[in-house]
Amino acid sequence: KAPSGAFEEYDHLQGKLNARTQTESIAIDTEDYGAMLTLQHMQALIPAFSEDVSIQVEALASATHPTYFRLGRCEKPADFELPPYAPWRKLVSGEGEVILGIGPLVGSYIAPLLELPEAIRPNLWVVSELPVNEEAIPWEFLNDLAMSQALIVAEEHVLQGSVGQSLAHSLLKLGQSPAKFSHLYARGYPSGNYGSQQFHRAENELDIQSVLSRLSPHIQKRIRFA
Repeated sequence: KAPSGAFEEYDHLQGKLNARTQTESIAIDTEDYGAMLTLQHMQALIPAFSEDVSIQVEALASATHPTYFRLGRCEKPADFELPPYAPWRKLVSGEGEVILGIGPLVGSYIAPLLELPEAIRPNLWVVSELPVNEEAIPWEFLNDLAMSQALIVAEEHVLQGSVGQSLAHSLLKLGQSPAKFSHLYARGYPSGNYGSQQFHRAENELDIQSVLSRLSPHIQKRIRFA
């Protein structure tokens, strides 16, 4: 059970997170959920947006298993209307390839993807509850994957213990592995330099430009002329 005052404390924390500026970096341990999920019966909740926090705090209070809660800064465009909360959510629809993001990182992809023509726009998904297992993967996600045969997973986490690894395992078990699979993940400090969160995302190829560069070449050509 959540201790007395827990909800008020989380409300206070959420307010502090929302008050941070767009240029401030919030440090995230890039080995966290992979390491935590090695523990028996462990779950992880990873809110992608401020609106998710109160819902997941309620889930924490009623959880019957130990649960890890990873908070980050919401990066949702101000005028974007979120779909109702679900462990897996489709945020942007199109006729292109599939992008799966984890946590607040996905918010930085929304506006640039919405600017693309629908015919080449990727389908953007976010997963907010771990571990990944094949029973929990939505039919609509699998259908998007079957149609496009291309998947990009982007996460602020190292390769080992990542969502990309566990999802690939689940898709293989389901016989739904795509013809093209790209996994963008945290690789540390390639240049040896420290900087803002935006700097490290770009250096680790987690920014939107790097994501778009992983799309099929014929789509990249159309993006340049869109």
